[in-house]
Amino acid sequence: MEKIELQRILLKTAVLAMTADGIIHEDELKEINKIAESQNYFTDINYKQEVKELIEKANSDFRIVYKEYFEIFENNYLSIVEILLIFEILLKIVNADLQITEEEKNFVKFLRRKFSYVPNDIFLARFGSNDLFVIENNIAPFESKKIDLGSINLNDYLGEEIR
Repeated sequence: MEKIELQRILLKTAVLAMTADGIIHEDELKEINKIAESQNYFTDINYKQEVKELIEKANSDFRIVYKEYFEIFENNYLSIVEILLIFEILLKIVNADLQITEEEKNFVKFLRRKFSYVPNDIFLARFGSNDLFVIENNIAPFESKKIDLGSINLNDYLGEEIR
């Protein structure tokens, strides 16, 4: 997969993980900024602009955004390294506020099922013992809610240059 395409998938993963429970926490936004500043995951894209656009799009119709996201994995082959990067970003975001909601767990499990061809052992070796990575047949369908920013001003975290 091309580098810029992978970066967009990683960023979309972060934003959708952040919106999965319908509440965007300040710590989740800070984690995206921290990832951008300390890793090379978003170097070739305007991540601040794309975060804002994805949040706005998810807020207007999250079903379309999530559908498009999951279709990426039906139409593209990702290497195991790329898949593990996706889950690394995903875990950083869902753990950023120090609590994982049921909606976030369902998002992780639903995404994990998209990569059912990757053995559980690989996930467990990379991320440790975690039941989020064990494929189950009876997980609840993933649903999201209208996004609540509360008192968060996105420009405080993403910069004033964002419209």
